[in-house]
Amino acid sequence: MSTKKKPLTQEQLEDARRLKAIYEKKKMNLAYPRNLSQTRW
Repeated sequence: MSTKKKPLTQEQLEDARRLKAIYEKKKMNLAYPRNLSQTRW
């Protein structure tokens, strides 16, 4: 299945950066010890 990728528009790139920032923030929050009680090791 090879589909040609269209280049993203400037708006799409900005959206992607925004979403990635939110994702990274959430990921960081999950990694902190204050959430250890909710995380199963």
